[in-house]
Amino acid sequence: MGLHTTTIAVCDPKPLCQAWALGSRSVLFRNVAHYFHDLSALKAGRGPCVFHMGRECRVRKNADIVVIGLPCQPFSVQRGDRGATVAQAHPAFAVMLEFLEYTASHEIHGGIVEEVMGFGHEIAPSKFRPTALIPHKPKSWATYFTTTLRSQGYFVAALKLDNAWWSDVARPRTIVL
Repeated sequence: MGLHTTTIAVCDPKPLCQAWALGSRSVLFRNVAHYFHDLSALKAGRGPCVFHMGRECRVRKNADIVVIGLPCQPFSVQRGDRGATVAQAHPAFAVMLEFLEYTASHEIHGGIVEEVMGFGHEIAPSKFRPTALIPHKPKSWATYFTTTLRSQGYFVAALKLDNAWWSDVARPRTIVL
């Protein structure tokens, strides 16, 4: 598009995800300056960068665009317990809260978040535990996420996509812009 932006990507530290990101760099990650395993590098302003062979890279406090895939485990409807465990109890749930904290403190201009469809499912009262940060049960985690971003001044749009539109594999996803 000819826009000059600083884009930073944060994704799963699994070797398969790293290989995919590195292999896709020429197309999908063309304008991405740095690719980190988790938000701690962004919050600290530096960290080991996958694109730079693990060398520690410094990042600007206010990246123009942040692309992140929140861990799907807390929200997946495919989990063995079928949601019997409260999403908040899952260790990966903290990543969602870290991202919201990051957007509030780092003044990014925009972002793209990919998440599984369970992110938008209604939360049953028995599946919610009040905390100091989230004292009242939201309708869904997607509602909490988008309401928090809107309160920070962001315009939020959610898209429902499914890989089955292009292949034989159904992988419904919610994309939050």
